[in-house]
Amino acid sequence: MASKTTTPNVPKRIAHAPSLQSATLKRPVIPTEFGAKVPTNIRQRYLNLFIDECLKICSSQQEAFDKALSEEKVAYERSTSRNIYLNVAVNTLKKLRSLLPCPSQGANKPNNRKVVSHEAMLGGKLATKISFSLNRSTSLQAEDLTGAALYRRLKEYLMTEEQLKENSYPMACPEKPGRAVVFTVEEKKTADSSCRVCCRCGTEYMVTPAGNCVRKEECVHHWGRLRKQRVPGGWETHYSCCSGVVGSPGCQVAKQHVHDGRKESLTGFVKTFEKLPGAEGYPGIYALDCEMVSAWAEAGGLHEGRPWLSDRATAWHAGSIPGIS
Repeated sequence: MASKTTTPNVPKRIAHAPSLQSATLKRPVIPTEFGAKVPTNIRQRYLNLFIDECLKICSSQQEAFDKALSEEKVAYERSTSRNIYLNVAVNTLKKLRSLLPCPSQGANKPNNRKVVSHEAMLGGKLATKISFSLNRSTSLQAEDLTGAALYRRLKEYLMTEEQLKENSYPMACPEKPGRAVVFTVEEKKTADSSCRVCCRCGTEYMVTPAGNCVRKEECVHHWGRLRKQRVPGGWETHYSCCSGVVGSPGCQVAKQHVHDGRKESLTGFVKTFEKLPGAEGYPGIYALDCEMVSAWAEAGGLHEGRPWLSDRATAWHAGSIPGIS
């Protein structure tokens, strides 16, 4: 009798079909805009960089795309030119990279680098066999720069009359005593005396004959100065007050606008008296500083709020506050 062979019923294999969640989504593209303030290729390049960073911190591709598009849109709306957009985009990229979790594994790895002393770096192989010493000059030690010695050193940095004029220092007017003159600043005569420009935010506003604002308007400004800082790929310009980039909204709000009236009224110029050398052989060393305040109405403009004078031993100050804002 012939044997009968049986084979088990094996189900047919089905190829895996990727689902929509596991499929790779197509990256968003910046639409081409005619006459745009920032070229489309630059926007697309930074959008791709934003996406690369967002993919590292977001749980899904769609979330990363949405976050990158939102960040790029904010950077574009805050910029008025190509250069400002580049500064804003670089800051945004740095912000996204700072959101990455710091790796803790590398902190516990042993350091296999060979320790090299500073002496070996300077002297090479013979530094361990040769003894040497350094003779440092004692002429510039801080303890020696006091009194007459410090006065002589500081006197070397006094500006000449030509340097004072070149750097817009107020000088005594030879024709009108008690009045100052600034040589490098052209006098700007405004056609409308009731229109002024805010020295903090640059907004034009109207004033009454008494100097008061015609209508109340808040002044949104940056109280810090612009500073340049080198970053990978170029320079970055930001405000010292809040680290905001150029073109960003102000970080401080004042009740109203003020103007700088120092260049409009140059009267009241005085000069310190010349002091003869004392018993120590020099007239003395004094430091002068003035805290400025913004005022309006008849005393509009910037005014000295509190002058300080010090000679290292004593300090003198007085208050002079006309119509403080």
